[in-house]
Amino acid sequence: MSLWKRGNVWWAYFCVDGIRHQSSTGTSNRRHAESILQKLKEDANGRRHEVVVTDPKVSLATIAAQFVVDASPCKYHLKRLKFLLPFFGTLPVRHIKALRRNS
Repeated sequence: MSLWKRGNVWWAYFCVDGIRHQSSTGTSNRRHAESILQKLKEDANGRRHEVVVTDPKVSLATIAAQFVVDASPCKYHLKRLKFLLPFFGTLPVRHIKALRRNS
């Protein structure tokens, strides 16, 4: 583990892609500091791989609204959303599956 004690508080450091990250754990308990270090590493690695944690109950309408605000969609995207939202807008995204056709 990459922990050291400064005064009465444990500090953590680790490297991600050659960049050193360091932070105070805010605790004087070494076991608690180790769990905080593990969480910091997981969060940094998630940001590195652009892993986004979302609410599993989020609806397609919510995601579509965020897409329209953030992405400046073209007419093609807006037409597709206009078609999809009346049918799937209130459904949680995790319940929408691809339709498989037998060939």
